[in-house]
Amino acid sequence: MDFPKSVPGVGLVDGRFIDEDPIAGRAGSLIPAKWGNALTDEVLAVIRAGDLDPDEQDNGQLLKAIQTLTAAANRRYAIDVGTTNSYRANYTPAVTALVDGAVLRFRATSANTGGCSFAANSLPSKPLVGLAGSPLQGGEIVVGSVCEVVYAQLVDSWVMVSSSGGRLQIPDATKSRHAVTLGQVQSMIPSVPSASTAVAGISRFSTAAEAQSWSEAATVLTPSSLAQSFGAANQSLAPNGYQRLPGGLIFQWALGPGANPAQDSTISYPIPFPTRTLQAVASLTTDCDCVAQVMSFNQNSATVRLDAIGSNPSGSAPRVFAIGH
Repeated sequence: MDFPKSVPGVGLVDGRFIDEDPIAGRAGSLIPAKWGNALTDEVLAVIRAGDLDPDEQDNGQLLKAIQTLTAAANRRYAIDVGTTNSYRANYTPAVTALVDGAVLRFRATSANTGGCSFAANSLPSKPLVGLAGSPLQGGEIVVGSVCEVVYAQLVDSWVMVSSSGGRLQIPDATKSRHAVTLGQVQSMIPSVPSASTAVAGISRFSTAAEAQSWSEAATVLTPSSLAQSFGAANQSLAPNGYQRLPGGLIFQWALGPGANPAQDSTISYPIPFPTRTLQAVASLTTDCDCVAQVMSFNQNSATVRLDAIGSNPSGSAPRVFAIGH
């Protein structure tokens, strides 16, 4: 549209409307029907595009239609139909040209694993970069992310402004209130060595297996892992069982078969003592007129004898308790 020129020289000055001036004998602007109809058609086209029915009693329809169309343009949204790292979305109405500053949104159906591209409708794919202007690295887009991208003509790329659930790429901070990148944070942390008996540094908590090995020198025991260190292969709480201690000492207990007085019983330990047996003592499982004593022992077993001490001795099953390493 432009100012009417179809009736030249009638009520116009330089092609613009003027008021009638009877004193000066000047006629007012004459609006041609062609121009008035064209202007009305253009206004009605906007109102109808905003899904409104023209109403000559409502003078606010043009503004409402513009607001509706603007909101719709800001909500250009579609589902990704591309492949991993190569995203594409078909919009309605179709996006037919790459316009600098155009904003689009799409829901991703796959996560990115590295550099990406994006295309709208049948337009050619363009690189998809982060706010720092660098290619994406992976993890910026997750399955189901709603991504907002802006076309930047200067770099001929789509810039990802946001991605729900994904990591956001940002440039390095240069001012006090800027967000910092991972690389900047890491550069501010001094390198701390691993701790040892000779070096102060960082150490992690022991796992249960490390605590039970009693040989790990670079991790830290917590109360929980300390308790775990006495379990697993270091302990058996069965009727014939044992308990290993960190220093190498081992306690063992075992139950022998039933025996009568003056009868020797060989009772095997649950596990052999690796080096030697330090001591072994015997006792009885039931009351009887006899006593049990260890006659000999080695790394694997102890020999126990029952001796009568009364006039009516009876048999009993002896048990042995041994200490060794």
